[in-house]
Amino acid sequence: MEVLKLICQGYATKHIADNLHLSISTVEEYRKSLLKKTNTKNTAELVDYAHRNGLV
Repeated sequence: MEVLKLICQGYATKHIADNLHLSISTVEEYRKSLLKKTNTKNTAELVDYAHRNGLV
């Protein structure tokens, strides 16, 4: 949820990784997993999905 929240706030992958003390590849994997779980095609759709469904 923290990664999703930061994605929705518009932060870049490197910033998210630094902020959460994760590797960039870990954040990218989380993003891919979120896209798959929400059946969205890109970050814009993911953000829209998160807002429409009250996730952030």
